[in-house]
Amino acid sequence: MNLLLTLLFLLHPGDAIVLKFHMYPELNDTAVVDIDTTMELPLIGRLNVKKFEVDNLRDTLYTLYSQYLKSPTFTVTLLYKVSVFGEVMRPGLYYVSPSDRVWEVIARAGGPTKRGNIKKLKIRRKGEILNINTWKAVTEGKLLKELGVESGDVFEVPKKFWPTLDEIYKAATTIAVIYTIYKDLSSQ
Repeated sequence: MNLLLTLLFLLHPGDAIVLKFHMYPELNDTAVVDIDTTMELPLIGRLNVKKFEVDNLRDTLYTLYSQYLKSPTFTVTLLYKVSVFGEVMRPGLYYVSPSDRVWEVIARAGGPTKRGNIKKLKIRRKGEILNINTWKAVTEGKLLKELGVESGDVFEVPKKFWPTLDEIYKAATTIAVIYTIYKDLSSQ
């Protein structure tokens, strides 16, 4: 039995697992935990995963798939949803793996905008900011599981304090146009 990812993690609605079969690629699938804490799996059908830790789920899947396949060899990768908001190109919800790095999460959202201050990245859980040095985590390539990131956490990229040169140029141009129009109107 070849199973990856040794984590104690309970599955919650919205989480997902990626199943990859080595000898049966047609069975490869991404299964999402539904609101009733069940997931639909190839060959097996609906399975209630409410009380399963990820490690127990692997063992159960091996037992269940052994009824249909001879010595099934597969990997199970946990995915959970996080939100990425603020100054990123594509804010939204993303599936991530505990073995992803912080910068990979931000990259999935298209990376920071010109105004995005990645050095001040915050990770929130249930409205509270986690006490994590996120810039150090980015520069050192820390894994999400090393930081304790969980399903439902929110990554927030704030704006830089100072405007970009492009914004300064646009503001100066707008002021110059308004001044020119005002000057022309007042001289008539």
